[in-house]
Amino acid sequence: MFYDVKLRKAIDRLILSRQKPGYWVDSEREAPQETMVYKAVDVLNTLLYIKKYFSQLLGNFKFDGNFIVEEFSNIYDCVKKEGFFPSPYSYSREIFDYMDFATDCARVSIDVSRLINIDSYGIEKEQRTTIVDQAQEIIKKAFNLIETSAYRDKNGVRWEGVHDSTRTKPAYPNVYFTSSVVKALAKILDSSIVTLNSNENDRCKDLIQLGTEWILGCEKDGIITSDESKTKSEINHSVYAFLGIFDAWKHLDIYQQVRAKNIFPQVVIQLDKNIEDRRTQTFMEILLPNAKKPLYYEDPLSTGDILSVLCRGRDILKGNLKDDRLLLIVINNYARTISEEANAEEGYWPQNDYFIYYTCRCIIGLIDYELYGVPIEYSFSESEVLEALDNTLKRPELRNMFLKELANLQVKKRIKEFKKEE
Repeated sequence: MFYDVKLRKAIDRLILSRQKPGYWVDSEREAPQETMVYKAVDVLNTLLYIKKYFSQLLGNFKFDGNFIVEEFSNIYDCVKKEGFFPSPYSYSREIFDYMDFATDCARVSIDVSRLINIDSYGIEKEQRTTIVDQAQEIIKKAFNLIETSAYRDKNGVRWEGVHDSTRTKPAYPNVYFTSSVVKALAKILDSSIVTLNSNENDRCKDLIQLGTEWILGCEKDGIITSDESKTKSEINHSVYAFLGIFDAWKHLDIYQQVRAKNIFPQVVIQLDKNIEDRRTQTFMEILLPNAKKPLYYEDPLSTGDILSVLCRGRDILKGNLKDDRLLLIVINNYARTISEEANAEEGYWPQNDYFIYYTCRCIIGLIDYELYGVPIEYSFSESEVLEALDNTLKRPELRNMFLKELANLQVKKRIKEFKKEE
């Protein structure tokens, strides 16, 4: 693997973040009442993704039945007690269901069920049944929340961070939350683990298409904006949009696929331009029921998300892009950027502060790079190689290093000759 060493180090650091079952810590200092459950969901989702595609990267970590039971039971207990409250990422301790946490809980529940359905991992049959039942309960709870909190109109369906049943239209509908729903619904439809009746199945498909319709309707000048007001056009929103669109691709109608294909190349161009300014800090607005002013919810975009969406786009749209070479270049630039962003010594992202959510997304981004973002194979003439060497060796520190290596080779050669003479 291209980033094998860096990935292993990051995964090892992630695993060491577990202070006790269900409690994962990073550089952020949290209040004692926080359950940290969203960090636990992020980590479990990431480890399951690694397990699915490159289990060798887990090294000596004991990904066994005991670990699965401890982690998932903690998630279930937190959801049972507090609903889909995203501890520690909301500073309001009021208990409300947050849409992104609900959808991430649904996704991890599906993956845990799928995993223990393939292999028992030493979990007793009765306990496996309990886990699967708990997973189904979380999925159904999330699906019910999605349905009851959907806002429908002529432009499609959209969701905001939290739902207020007294509102006839959303206060702050958002591409991030709507895309999170589309991703989760696509996973529900694609999973043989989830039991939906034919009516629920049809409603799920309907919500995916209508949600995607609303997201695509937020496009302005080739970029997906934050919502239908089209006032916020940071690249973050386009990334979130396509993370949902690509996950749900096979469930979209042909017209939506064509529209998405036409928008994506413009997003690639924008990402290419924005590579030095990709981490613009933004916050999303959430209006709690009975509140007059919104609270601000941190936008969790990472460079890993950007790399994932570029790689997924290359996989899904292969053969349908006019300039595939530009996409490949941008993919490789972002893969290199992730590498540069890492704290190489400690094995986490970003460089100066260890954030679990950011590290998880960068790990997934690099795995997607290995799966879909095949590194470019360049072909150079001899004159181009010599010119590049000449330009490189104009830098004094590299020229001295090069001359030192030549001297070492000469010494090694002389030692071999001396041994032959003996």
